[in-house]
Amino acid sequence: MKNKYSMFSFDTLTFFLIASLSSNIGYLTFIKDTKIDTIFLILIGSVLGLIPIYIYNKIISYNEDRNIIENIEYLFPKINLFIKIILIITSFLIMCISLKEISSFINIYLLKNTNTLFISSIFLLLVLYTSSKGINTIVKASTICFYLFVFINILSIVGTINLVDLNNLKPLFISNKISLLIDSVIYSFLSTSPLFMLSIIKKKDLNKKNYLKSNLYKTYIFTSIFIVIEFIFTLGILGITLLNIYKYPAINIYKKISFLNIFERVESFFAIKFLFYSFFLISISLIFVLHLSKSLLKNKKKDNLLLASYFLLIIFISFFCKFDFSIYLISSYLLGIFIPIIIYIKMIILSK
Repeated sequence: MKNKYSMFSFDTLTFFLIASLSSNIGYLTFIKDTKIDTIFLILIGSVLGLIPIYIYNKIISYNEDRNIIENIEYLFPKINLFIKIILIITSFLIMCISLKEISSFINIYLLKNTNTLFISSIFLLLVLYTSSKGINTIVKASTICFYLFVFINILSIVGTINLVDLNNLKPLFISNKISLLIDSVIYSFLSTSPLFMLSIIKKKDLNKKNYLKSNLYKTYIFTSIFIVIEFIFTLGILGITLLNIYKYPAINIYKKISFLNIFERVESFFAIKFLFYSFFLISISLIFVLHLSKSLLKNKKKDNLLLASYFLLIIFISFFCKFDFSIYLISSYLLGIFIPIIIYIKMIILSK
């Protein structure tokens, strides 16, 4: 890679990948079990998430001249093909589920009379085009989108802060402690697993060599704090009952926003943030899958053919196949926990 990535740009991409959890599966999965105590679930899960972050840090830092694919080939000369296939399948499934979710979201809240297949195709074409320009383009795009994202959130806070009812944050400590702990563990690897795909970037391509020892942790903590605050705001406005009903509760809050009784029904503008989440998650997943796929092929000059093939396959699977939370959960676990731990253990063994 000729271009080095600026640290802030890398931070913004990291932010979107971590926050993409709220876009893909929402909070409903956890709220049904932990209710208002979901606040503590996010806090505990964020602390536990530092463990996989530490492992990713070690893997990316293992050799600054090699990316994750080259490290896998070096560490596992006999079974690297098997590991690559697992990573391709899991990343691919996460990509398909994410596309299905965002297409459904757009169809329900933004383009109600538009065919979902058409929406999926257009959105994926945008991802394919951007991804074909390389990961450097994705990193730069995340910076631009982050500024707009901050602007959107400032407006949403100004427009909704008067709607927050602190009584909606009570009572606390009413959920089952075992369920809270289990869901916290699940949250920890769901929110961090997309970051493992950043290991496709070589450490030497980062402008700041010690980035992974500082900014990665800081960005993760910052994003976790943002998610907690966003959840408290949402819960404070809607209450736990409505939060259990809506799949995208933030949209229903945005409908309440009105500036000077002039600008109303602005939820479509605020919904852009959800498009950012999915766009960057799908983009980095696609780049990760493409790099892995090309490493399996003898002919390295098949980018267009791979892109076209994946376009058709992704559209077919995301549109015609049904997924439930367990598929996303297993894929995230294999991608973000199981494979990284195996790689990390092998690194420790070879270092002795």
